[in-house]
Amino acid sequence: MIKTANFLALLLFGTLAFGFAGKAAATSHIKSTVTTEATYLASSDQARQVKEWLLQHAVYVNGAMVGDPNKLGNVQVIHSYTSRSAAGSMQQPMDINGPPVSLPLSGNPGDVISITSTSGGVTQTWTYTWVGNPTMGNWHLTKYTYEENNPPTEPK
Repeated sequence: MIKTANFLALLLFGTLAFGFAGKAAATSHIKSTVTTEATYLASSDQARQVKEWLLQHAVYVNGAMVGDPNKLGNVQVIHSYTSRSAAGSMQQPMDINGPPVSLPLSGNPGDVISITSTSGGVTQTWTYTWVGNPTMGNWHLTKYTYEENNPPTEPK
């Protein structure tokens, strides 16, 4: 009888331990980096929204704006961010049309937005990184490049 009681206690303990382990495994999270890319024609509403986003997040050095969003041609937007989900859960399908327009007002630490445009023989690229947490922070311009293309080339 004592052996049976010990066996039942061991069985019950094992079942409970397995149940807790199963819950712990079910609450683990998976992190993955998602990168979306989209190109918008210069005359599109999306390109206008990208221009507005650049103006809202403009950086000034000695009173002059870094870059010139008023001289955008076709616009390429690349948005990289970390996606977190519970293990075993289904990821929402990505929007195959690229990053949402308007561009995000906030992000998570390490999220990156890169905007490139070529117009009039000049290619400009702005790269912003989210600094802060999801509720408090800012998009910081971390890199800007200006390149003259000789002869002028326009994206196809």
